[in-house]
Amino acid sequence: GGCVLIKNIPQDLFKYNTSVININSIFSGCIRLQSIPENLFMYNINVSTFNGTFYNCQSLTEIPENLFIYNTGVTSFNTTFSHCTSLIEIPSNLFDYNTNVTIFNNTFSNCYNLKTIPIDLFRYNTGVTSFEQCFYYCQSLINIPNDLFKYNINVTNISFLFYFCVLLETVPDYLFRYNVLINNFNSVFYNCTKLQLNPWIFYANGEQSTRFSGVTDISFQNCFYRISFTGIQGTAPDLWNCTFGTVTRTQCFGGSGNNTTSISNYNDIPSNWRT
Repeated sequence: GGCVLIKNIPQDLFKYNTSVININSIFSGCIRLQSIPENLFMYNINVSTFNGTFYNCQSLTEIPENLFIYNTGVTSFNTTFSHCTSLIEIPSNLFDYNTNVTIFNNTFSNCYNLKTIPIDLFRYNTGVTSFEQCFYYCQSLINIPNDLFKYNINVTNISFLFYFCVLLETVPDYLFRYNVLINNFNSVFYNCTKLQLNPWIFYANGEQSTRFSGVTDISFQNCFYRISFTGIQGTAPDLWNCTFGTVTRTQCFGGSGNNTTSISNYNDIPSNWRT
């Protein structure tokens, strides 16, 4: 983490480190780092974790598309690009070859200038179990692509996923419809003050009685909580009509930003889903 003066990385820096297993936090705090060589990890085929590798690289504006193409055994991208505050976009094929990943926690959290998420970013990461805080505090993110999590059928935890994404305007139909093992929706859209709620985020019409049947203990605490609202009126998913085993619903639609102005069916929401 003492690399504050480094602006560039030699392409062959890790050429002879073929047995390395973890490349964690190695460039963490390199606040002047401007670019990453595309073949930087070409010879490190045994790496299993890239946790915090580029954490707080505040000057990094882009990521090479094939950066992780040879690292097929990786299991965790925890906090890899967190606090890369100059990062504007993510290459669409960045994780295509990392089919063994289970953790994407905090991967792009606090990337304040990230404007878009590419379609199919996680298409081949079918073993992922957690996206906790993956896009936490991405304050420039405007929308979410269709089917972003369609193939991540083993996910159980997405808490704080889009927390404080204050410019997020829309959520596509069926965003989490196929993720039937998720039991933690805590604060997923917390304080998304501009978000137009979509009734079909979790299921299609008619699936209310079956959608959550595979999970016995599930949390929606603070899921849509917000302190204010500046967007277009939407319709809340009628979670209160769904069949659950045990559900935590505390302030799911809480906060002064949820009201009849922001939610067309607000008066239908039972008080125990609001308080």
